[in-house]
Amino acid sequence: MSHLITQNKHIKFCIDCGKPLNTSAHWIGTKRCQSCAKRGKLNHTFGKSRPKKIKEKISKSLLGNIPWNKGMAGGKSPQFKGDRFIDKDGHYRAWDTKKLSYRPEHRIVMEKTMNKTLPQSLIVHHKDNNRINNKIENLAIMERSEHSKWHRLERVEIEREIKG
Repeated sequence: MSHLITQNKHIKFCIDCGKPLNTSAHWIGTKRCQSCAKRGKLNHTFGKSRPKKIKEKISKSLLGNIPWNKGMAGGKSPQFKGDRFIDKDGHYRAWDTKKLSYRPEHRIVMEKTMNKTLPQSLIVHHKDNNRINNKIENLAIMERSEHSKWHRLERVEIEREIKG
């Protein structure tokens, strides 16, 4: 029996050991008590099934001090999206092997060309306003203020053309 109703209270029990479950807010949807979950009985899934290797790593990490995702950066990680993808702003984000994270591809291209990392104060501008055209001929480095002025002037020119 996984639950019991007594005195207008709904009591759930752990599916492994049968102990009553903690009724605090963050444990409401669980099927196992804290001690069984910590012991690594990970036959259940949280929304989607995990590969067997991941389950084993998680159970080992719960028993010791080893993080379950140790050594899984890049292509070994289950969240790895591939070498690059288009983000919500329409820019390509590419996997940077030096920083082990996704970064804007146009910044990576410019940094490789200049052989140095760019400070955050500098903007890499797309000359043709095509955010996925990351050819070096299409990229320019600008200060943030200069970049804002550039786009403001662009908008003014477009408004003049519309008004006619």
